[in-house]
Amino acid sequence: MLTLYTQKTVTDDDHSLIMTDEECERIKILEHERSLAFDKYYRFGRTAEPSLVLDDFLFLGNLQHASNRVLLERFKIKHILNVCDLGLEQNIMNNFNVIHIPMPDEPQTNIKK
Repeated sequence: MLTLYTQKTVTDDDHSLIMTDEECERIKILEHERSLAFDKYYRFGRTAEPSLVLDDFLFLGNLQHASNRVLLERFKIKHILNVCDLGLEQNIMNNFNVIHIPMPDEPQTNIKK
């Protein structure tokens, strides 16, 4: 006998624990989607891609995106507006047009100032 967390006692011959073909197929799909997500995560410096705001013109990203030269070149990004309290590496500064506005990356920061 096996005791589950639901306090239900289940015997070994209880067939309600056997996955249906549909459930097996769904598990395969989820595993495939997860592997694609991990592949993207590791391929692009362990970050997702920046969000596309205006078609092939404006992207919204984070510090990891702005620090990833391969990703920047892949999206043909030439200009970076860095609005956070951390600067970018000299390699990025030398190869891209960067404007840095130092500002704490906190929810309570008043960006109007």
